Amino acid sequence: MKRLLDATSNEILSMSREDLLQAIRISEGRTILSENNVSITQVQPMITNSEVARAFGADLILLNCFDVFSPKVMGIEYPVDNYVFELRKLTKRPIGINLEPVDIKVSTLENRDKISKGRICSRETIELASNLGFDIICLTGNPSTGVSNEAIKESIELARKYFDGIIIAGKMHNSGIGEDIIDKKMW
Repeated sequence: MKRLLDATSNEILSMSREDLLQAIRISEGRTILSENNVSITQVQPMITNSEVARAFGADLILLNCFDVFSPKVMGIEYPVDNYVFELRKLTKRPIGINLEPVDIKVSTLENRDKISKGRICSRETIELASNLGFDIICLTGNPSTGVSNEAIKESIELARKYFDGIIIAGKMHNSGIGEDIIDKKMW
């Protein structure tokens, strides 16, 4: 088994879930995950922000604001058969997606941002993310979305049932509700 930082692109892309997790673990904290908002204009015309992130050393690419029902990535000409495969081909890196475990039962401290159904964690979006070929699902919340720790816990169980890749879960801010922030964890 090689550390992620010692593996070639082809070796990384051929790793199973367990091999990828082990390669990250034995890299001893020297793995860079770059979260890219796919709905904003890219920093350099004609290429994706994910390619820029890869050029600056990203080992893993995480797509924020990617809608599984209406997939688009700025910098990739529409239409393509599969944006995930296209990004994997362009970056030679595992590709992940943020899905948000929105909790409609909690009240928010500020106005709640409405996000598309294709970005909200559900059995349907998890299965579609799996079918699209994502390597990683990150269960977290953007500001003002109303993601609760309880909804994250429920979504972890759902993702374990319907997704074979790596699952990352946690919040780095409170998503508009007044509860403790939980650290990210990987399974």
